[in-house]
Amino acid sequence: MKIIIVGAGAVGSYLAERLSADGQDVVVVEANPHTAEALNSRMDVLTITGNGAGQGVLKEAIGAMGDSVDLLIAVTDQDGVNALACHSATTLGINQTVARISDSALRSGLHNMGVKVVIDPDEATADELLRLVRLSGLSEHWEFADGRLLLVGAIVQPSSPLLEKPLRDLPTLSKRRDFLVVAIIRDGDTLVARGNTRVQVGDHVLMMVAPRDVQFAAKLLGIKTRIATRAVVTGDSRLARVAIRKLSEAWLSVTYISADRVICRKVAEDNPRALAICDDPAHPNTLGRLDLGERDALLALSEDDANNALVCLVSKALGVQMAVARLHNQHHVELLEGRGIDAAVSPRLLAAGSILRYVRRGVVHSVVTFSDSDAEAIELDVGPESPAVGLRMMDIDLPTGSMVGGIVRNMSPILPRGDTMIKPGDRIIVFSLPEHITTVENLFHGEEK
Repeated sequence: MKIIIVGAGAVGSYLAERLSADGQDVVVVEANPHTAEALNSRMDVLTITGNGAGQGVLKEAIGAMGDSVDLLIAVTDQDGVNALACHSATTLGINQTVARISDSALRSGLHNMGVKVVIDPDEATADELLRLVRLSGLSEHWEFADGRLLLVGAIVQPSSPLLEKPLRDLPTLSKRRDFLVVAIIRDGDTLVARGNTRVQVGDHVLMMVAPRDVQFAAKLLGIKTRIATRAVVTGDSRLARVAIRKLSEAWLSVTYISADRVICRKVAEDNPRALAICDDPAHPNTLGRLDLGERDALLALSEDDANNALVCLVSKALGVQMAVARLHNQHHVELLEGRGIDAAVSPRLLAAGSILRYVRRGVVHSVVTFSDSDAEAIELDVGPESPAVGLRMMDIDLPTGSMVGGIVRNMSPILPRGDTMIKPGDRIIVFSLPEHITTVENLFHGEEK
C-alpha cells in the first residue's frame, strides 16, 4: 500500500517507522525542516518538507510514489491542517483519508471536507485508562466483538498457579474452558503460546477470556484485582485532561496534582467533582498526604517518560494499588513494567491500531498494538475465499508466530481448541508477529489477486 503521512511528530514518526517496517511504501510530509531532517537521519523513508495541507506539496508527494496513493494520514498537532490535508488529498484523487482531530466541535461536517476517518489518540487512550482503573491489577484490557471477548494481560506474580507447568496442563487447573493464553512477552521477546510453553515469574502474559472469567484469569496470573474508587492523575497534558473528564463522568473520585497553578485552576473549573491540588506530584510529601491504598489508581500522564516513571515509583512505595504511566519509549516499558509500573499506555500506539485496520486486507474491525511488543491482535472476518474455511484449527497451516485467540460466531464467543472448525463469516481474533501478517491475511481473507 502507498501511504502519505502528514506530520512527523510523535504519532506521525511512529506510524512511519511501523508502516515502513511492515513493507508499506511511505512518504512523510513535515513542515518543520529540523523535524524532517531528524526523521530522515533515523529511518529510511522519503521526507518532503512543506505544508501538507497544500495541494502543491501533496502533488510532489504523490509524484514521488508514482502518481497513485492509497491512503493519506494527517496527524499534525493542528486540527485545521489535518482537515485541509484530507480535503486536498481527496481533490487530488486519494480515496481513503484519516485525520487526527482533537476538538470534538470540529468533527461534524468533516466528511464533506474529504475526511473519511477521524481519530483522537488521547480520547482512545483515556478510554483504555478507564477500563484499567475499573479493574486494577491488569496491564491490558481490550474488548473485541463488542465486548464478547476480552484480551487481558498482566505481569505474572510468584503466587501464580501457572508457574513451570506446560500450558497444555491448564485444563487440570480448572474445568473451565473460557480462557486461552495467546502470548508471553519475556525479556523483550514475544513468544506465541504453544502446548509446551511454560510460564515464568515476571513474564508478561496475554490471555483471551470470556467477560465473566476476567477475575479468574487474573488469579491464574497471581493478580489480585480490585475496583478502584479513586484515581489520582498527574501531568500537564491534554491526555490528563481528557482522562479526568472521562473518569469523572464514570463517577470515580478524581484527584489531580500539578505544580502549575493556572492548569490546576482550569481543571477545577472544568471538572467540579475533581479535587485539584497545586503541588509537586513527584514529591513523597504530596502523595503521602493522600493516604494512598488498595482502592487507588495513580495515572502519570505527562509528556515526560522520566517524570511519569518517578511519580509511579513514589506512589507504589506509598502503597498505591495500581500505577499507570504514559510512556513513549518502548525500552522504558520493557525496563519498568512490573517493576514499579503496573501498566503503560501510549497514545501513538492507539493511533497505530486505529490506522492499521485500514492497511490490513479484508474486513478488519480492529487492530491492537502493544507497548512492549511489535505483535498485533487483529479482529477480522473470515472471507468466503479463505483456504481455512471448513478446516479444523489443528489442520490449518498457521505460522509459528501467529495464533487464533478467539472466534465469534452467531454473536457467541468461542475460545478455539484443536478440533474447532473455521466457518465463513466467523469473526476471529488473530495474534501475530509482524513478519507473519501477510500469511495470516492470505489464510483468512484469500490471496491478493
